[in-house]
Amino acid sequence: MKKKCYARGLLWQIPALKNAVLLLCSLVSFHNIVVAQCSFVDCPDDVVQSITDGSCSAIVDFETPAFLPTCPSGVVVTQTEGLAAGSVFPLGSTTVTFTLTDGITTFDNCSFDIVVTKVLTVDGAINVSIDATTCDATITPSSVTGPCPDLDYTIFVTVDGVQYPNATLTGADLGAEIIYTISDPVGNMAWGVVNLEDKAAPEITCPDDVTVFCGDDFYDVTLMGEATATDCSEVIGIYYQDEDFNGEPCSETGTTFIRTWYAVDAYEHVSICEQQVTIMRGILDYPSHVDIACEDLDASEYPTMEQTGTITVAGQSIVTGHPCGYNASFADVQIPLCGSGFKIIRTFTIVDCCSDPNVLLPPYQQVIQVVDENAPGFPENYNVPEPSVFTQLDCNVRVVLPELAWEDECGSVPVVYSTFLDDGQDFISSTNGVTFFNVPIGEHLVTYTATDDCGNTATYQTTITATDDLEPTAVCDNKVVALDA
Repeated sequence: MKKKCYARGLLWQIPALKNAVLLLCSLVSFHNIVVAQCSFVDCPDDVVQSITDGSCSAIVDFETPAFLPTCPSGVVVTQTEGLAAGSVFPLGSTTVTFTLTDGITTFDNCSFDIVVTKVLTVDGAINVSIDATTCDATITPSSVTGPCPDLDYTIFVTVDGVQYPNATLTGADLGAEIIYTISDPVGNMAWGVVNLEDKAAPEITCPDDVTVFCGDDFYDVTLMGEATATDCSEVIGIYYQDEDFNGEPCSETGTTFIRTWYAVDAYEHVSICEQQVTIMRGILDYPSHVDIACEDLDASEYPTMEQTGTITVAGQSIVTGHPCGYNASFADVQIPLCGSGFKIIRTFTIVDCCSDPNVLLPPYQQVIQVVDENAPGFPENYNVPEPSVFTQLDCNVRVVLPELAWEDECGSVPVVYSTFLDDGQDFISSTNGVTFFNVPIGEHLVTYTATDDCGNTATYQTTITATDDLEPTAVCDNKVVALDA
């Protein structure tokens, strides 16, 4: 065993002399030099203490190391690092250091570690709540071992049998089979089930407050707006409930009600927001004057309300209903027109039911005309007969133009006809069909016209060819010829 050389006093304070003494100690026999030896007797080994309960620290006691009796007087042991004996030491390793000194010279140092460990014990299944903002949750060792700081534990999870590269779960993992596995630095392992929970209600966004008119469809979300919601799980329903309100907003500021929106997720968590709806009294919309084709009338031969229009508010008739505190009736005066057409002077009488007593608003007149604007025509699938051409013995050509079956959709019979050949200068008739005589040989354009009593005219044209189809006949003249004697 090697001995130590020591010197004291001013000799040891001078570096050159100190180095000389140390060199001398190393070269000469200790039998010839008397040296004072001063050090710790023994430096303690590391202290390891395990925690088996739920705490994250431990009270650790230890002895102050002793020093050799050969140390000079005035030498003391001073703790220069770490917590004092009997203190509460946290999980992990804490270094404790003692120094042997007389205040001038440091003779020896002693360091050891206080190691506080936690026995790997788990409760099996753990409940983990997903973060409502990020929609994820990270499984840490402290999630399993308790609230102590994470040490050198290793943890991973499997989701439906698939191992995740980290221990972070998302909303997509809700409802899956999740298993965690944890191991400590010395290789002890444990596993258990993770119950991933969504404890937050959906994040709901209400539609903007809205102003509508009475008579509008309050159930039309394209008009009223609709709430939206997001959730880490699944939003299974968004619905609303309206408070009771007076549906006839007779005041200038209208009437309001609150529509409360609800969003529900798959775990029956509910979020609520409110939308204010203001209902204003609608503006009367008066029908314009209208022309209706006579063929568009139904079997009643009278215009329907759908064809003529009526006074409405927010698209609803105040004649057939009483929206927004209005009511109306009308009276018609009918005036005949040409053919089967007629004119209607419709006068509306309007009552404002919001006033007390009720007030008559100025009357409104609408002009409705049922008109015949279509010319006569032929029946459906009608085969127009062709003209007939005859050549007579006197070499004259006779053309027979048949009568055509004209008709009018509005029920009036065509009243004016004309039939002519070519430009009508020589062959013209005011009848429906005619026979023309002495028609010149050649091709001729035949034109039929029919005009109804509203002046609508239709024309039909065809072409005929007049030919001489008779063979020549020889004619012999009897003559007396005198012979020359």
